[in-house]
Amino acid sequence: MRAALCCVVLVAALPVTEKVTIDGTEVVSQGAGDGALSKSRTFSKGSTKKVCVQGQGLKATVYLRNRSESYHKYQQEVGSCDPKSDSTAEHCADETTHGWMKHAQSYTITPC
Repeated sequence: MRAALCCVVLVAALPVTEKVTIDGTEVVSQGAGDGALSKSRTFSKGSTKKVCVQGQGLKATVYLRNRSESYHKYQQEVGSCDPKSDSTAEHCADETTHGWMKHAQSYTITPC
């Protein structure tokens, strides 16, 4: 019972303005929870790899390589960790902004 209460508190602590979407699906938000935070995740097959971050407290890093490993210049941070920025502003990246992202394999979502 204590563990369930803990998780509810963690999800409730995430502001409603903070969310990360991958291809339009929320992966971190009040509704989706925070289970994807600070974990290396792989893009699903057929993914367009469009990563959007809304808010001031989260960022996503997209990696060309699997297991969220850096490689040369092929990693991209998405999101604004600026507390003075608009909390409802959305920052997105995909292959139209960074051509190599069509080959990206993994990402991480971390708090600022």
